[in-house]
Amino acid sequence: IGFTEAYTERTRRALRHRLRYRLIVGKSTTDPRRGAADVPILVRRFHRLDEGWAVKACGPSLPIRIAPERWLTGAAYHHSFGIVEHIAAHTNAAIKGHGWNVDRVVKYQRNMTRLEAKATRALDAGHHLVITGDMNYPGGGPSWAPEATFERLGLANRSHQLAGQLS
Repeated sequence: IGFTEAYTERTRRALRHRLRYRLIVGKSTTDPRRGAADVPILVRRFHRLDEGWAVKACGPSLPIRIAPERWLTGAAYHHSFGIVEHIAAHTNAAIKGHGWNVDRVVKYQRNMTRLEAKATRALDAGHHLVITGDMNYPGGGPSWAPEATFERLGLANRSHQLAGQLS
């Protein structure tokens, strides 16, 4: 199970104490309040874990409320049909329609580049890949946008947009 915005102490405690699940989450030294805790993954304990990892995808930008440092979390585990690699991501908000002169757009692209590299590594290893998260980019877009990235990776894309949008 992949989460986004799971960084409150109450949420962290609840995830840490799920008896039948193993928590995979990184630890940020630069943003310990939110940082890596934003995108934890829970893996059922009966699945043998091959690898759990977390990497900083990009540093913070402004406004910090919608563009804190961003992380990717991953878990590779054995399932009855093979090894599944699950990657959880949460990219910066308010990107669409902004140009390269906006730092959070540059950081968004950096995040997507790291996500694609991790996804490619998983696919090259023969893993079944699942990516979950809040991509903050509704439909279409340039080559680094989620839709184009997932198409390049040969992944099916299921997008559910929520009402309202930041600008």
